Amino acid sequence: MTETGLVELRFWALIALSLAVPVGLYALLRKRRAISTRTTLLLGVTLVTVAAVDTGLLHSLASGAAQTVTKLDDVFASEMAIGLYLVPALFGGVGIDLISTVLRNHLQAAEHRHRSGHKGGG
Repeated sequence: MTETGLVELRFWALIALSLAVPVGLYALLRKRRAISTRTTLLLGVTLVTVAAVDTGLLHSLASGAAQTVTKLDDVFASEMAIGLYLVPALFGGVGIDLISTVLRNHLQAAEHRHRSGHKGGG
Protein backbone atom coordinates (compact mmCIF):
# COMPACT_ATOMS: atom_id res chain seq x y z
CA MET A 1 0.00 0.00 0.00
CA THR A 2 1.36 3.41 -0.87
CA GLU A 3 1.81 6.17 1.68
CA THR A 4 -1.09 8.07 0.08
CA GLY A 5 -3.35 5.04 0.45
CA LEU A 6 -2.36 4.65 4.08
CA VAL A 7 -3.09 8.32 4.74
CA GLU A 8 -6.48 7.98 3.07
CA LEU A 9 -7.25 4.83 5.08
CA ARG A 10 -6.39 6.66 8.32
CA PHE A 11 -8.52 9.60 7.21
CA TRP A 12 -11.57 7.40 6.58
CA ALA A 13 -10.97 5.57 9.86
CA LEU A 14 -10.99 8.97 11.58
CA ILE A 15 -14.25 9.95 9.90
CA ALA A 16 -15.89 6.59 10.65
CA LEU A 17 -14.80 6.65 14.28
CA SER A 18 -15.81 10.27 14.78
CA LEU A 19 -19.26 9.73 13.32
CA ALA A 20 -20.20 6.08 13.79
CA VAL A 21 -19.39 5.66 17.47
CA PRO A 22 -21.18 8.79 18.78
CA VAL A 23 -24.19 8.20 16.49
CA GLY A 24 -24.33 4.58 17.64
CA LEU A 25 -24.14 5.62 21.28
CA TYR A 26 -26.88 8.19 20.75
CA ALA A 27 -29.10 5.59 19.03
CA LEU A 28 -28.56 3.23 21.95
CA LEU A 29 -29.53 5.94 24.43
CA ARG A 30 -32.65 6.87 22.44
CA LYS A 31 -33.91 3.26 22.65
CA ARG A 32 -33.57 3.09 26.44
CA ARG A 33 -35.82 4.90 28.87
CA ALA A 34 -33.34 4.59 31.75
CA ILE A 35 -29.67 3.74 31.94
CA SER A 36 -27.59 2.33 34.76
CA THR A 37 -24.59 3.90 36.39
CA ARG A 38 -22.40 1.30 34.66
CA THR A 39 -23.80 2.28 31.27
CA THR A 40 -23.15 5.95 31.97
CA LEU A 41 -19.59 5.16 33.05
CA LEU A 42 -19.05 2.97 29.97
CA LEU A 43 -20.39 5.76 27.76
CA GLY A 44 -17.97 8.25 29.32
CA VAL A 45 -15.00 5.91 28.99
CA THR A 46 -15.97 5.17 25.37
CA LEU A 47 -16.07 8.87 24.50
CA VAL A 48 -12.69 9.50 26.15
CA THR A 49 -11.27 6.54 24.22
CA VAL A 50 -12.71 7.85 20.95
CA ALA A 51 -11.13 11.23 21.70
CA ALA A 52 -7.74 9.62 22.33
CA VAL A 53 -7.87 7.52 19.16
CA ASP A 54 -9.08 10.51 17.11
CA THR A 55 -6.23 12.64 18.43
CA GLY A 56 -3.73 9.90 17.56
CA LEU A 57 -5.17 9.55 14.06
CA LEU A 58 -5.11 13.32 13.55
CA HIS A 59 -1.48 13.50 14.64
CA SER A 60 -0.63 10.58 12.37
CA LEU A 61 -2.44 12.18 9.45
CA ALA A 62 -0.72 15.52 10.01
CA SER A 63 2.73 13.96 9.98
CA GLY A 64 1.85 11.71 7.02
CA ALA A 65 0.33 14.57 5.05
CA ALA A 66 3.55 16.54 5.32
CA GLN A 67 5.30 13.75 3.39
CA THR A 68 2.72 13.29 0.62
CA VAL A 69 1.36 15.41 -2.17
CA THR A 70 -2.39 15.03 -1.73
CA LYS A 71 -5.33 17.28 -1.02
CA LEU A 72 -5.15 16.10 2.59
CA ASP A 73 -1.83 17.90 2.83
CA ASP A 74 -3.66 21.23 2.58
CA VAL A 75 -6.01 20.38 5.45
CA PHE A 76 -3.62 18.78 7.91
CA ALA A 77 -0.63 21.04 7.34
CA SER A 78 -2.55 24.30 7.71
CA GLU A 79 -4.18 26.21 10.51
CA MET A 80 -7.37 24.31 9.73
CA ALA A 81 -5.88 21.31 11.52
CA ILE A 82 -6.44 23.08 14.84
CA GLY A 83 -10.18 23.06 14.13
CA LEU A 84 -10.08 19.31 13.56
CA TYR A 85 -8.83 18.81 17.12
CA LEU A 86 -12.03 20.38 18.46
CA VAL A 87 -14.05 17.22 17.74
CA PRO A 88 -11.90 14.95 19.94
CA ALA A 89 -11.76 17.70 22.56
CA LEU A 90 -15.57 17.77 22.61
CA PHE A 91 -15.81 13.97 22.92
CA GLY A 92 -13.20 13.93 25.66
CA GLY A 93 -14.89 16.76 27.55
CA VAL A 94 -18.30 15.11 27.44
CA GLY A 95 -16.79 11.75 28.41
CA ILE A 96 -14.94 13.24 31.38
CA ASP A 97 -18.12 15.02 32.45
CA LEU A 98 -20.05 11.73 32.39
CA ILE A 99 -17.35 9.95 34.37
CA SER A 100 -17.20 12.75 36.94
CA THR A 101 -21.02 12.69 37.26
CA VAL A 102 -20.92 8.97 38.07
CA LEU A 103 -18.14 9.53 40.61
CA ARG A 104 -19.90 12.51 42.17
CA ASN A 105 -23.18 10.59 42.50
CA HIS A 106 -21.36 7.64 44.06
CA LEU A 107 -19.64 9.90 46.59
CA GLN A 108 -22.89 11.67 47.47
CA ALA A 109 -24.60 8.31 48.05
CA ALA A 110 -21.68 7.12 50.19
CA GLU A 111 -21.81 10.32 52.26
CA HIS A 112 -25.56 9.89 52.71
CA ARG A 113 -25.06 6.29 53.89
CA HIS A 114 -22.34 7.46 56.26
CA ARG A 115 -24.59 10.17 57.73
CA SER A 116 -27.48 7.73 58.08
CA GLY A 117 -25.26 5.23 59.87
CA HIS A 118 -23.89 7.83 62.28
CA LYS A 119 -26.94 9.82 63.39
CA GLY A 120 -25.72 12.42 65.77
CA GLY A 121 -22.11 12.56 64.57
CA GLY A 122 -20.64 14.09 61.46
